[in-house]
Amino acid sequence: MGILLDACRLCGKEKTKFIKGRGLRCADCWEKKRRRNRGTPEKAQKLVQTKKEKRKNLKIEVLRHYGKDQIVCVCCGETHIEFLCIDHIHGGGSQHRKEVGSGWKFYMWLKRNSFPEGFRTLCHNCNAARGIFGYCPHKKNG
Repeated sequence: MGILLDACRLCGKEKTKFIKGRGLRCADCWEKKRRRNRGTPEKAQKLVQTKKEKRKNLKIEVLRHYGKDQIVCVCCGETHIEFLCIDHIHGGGSQHRKEVGSGWKFYMWLKRNSFPEGFRTLCHNCNAARGIFGYCPHKKNG
């Protein structure tokens, strides 16, 4: 994946391996730049936690909207947020996720599009059963 260069363009270190995207730098110079941009490990960890928190809050907002101000599976009543997801009522979820993205990208799409109709809050079990078998065991006729 890399090519051997005569020297790093920053420090002059000889016999440097160039890796695509690193801008003709040796591994040491690349690592220094990466650390400088990320800051301290504590700062990087805080950034990761902030992103996780924002994404969790986005999921809660979307689930609450489609659950009619409740965070609950509309089929079985499951309330653990870890088990809940958004269902495409009329199918086509796989194709839709390919177009807009999955996970938090999908939730962001829903929010940016003013929470369009055709979605509901289900737990992963009810959603999978409806997708695979066409019905949920909790409600065999619907």
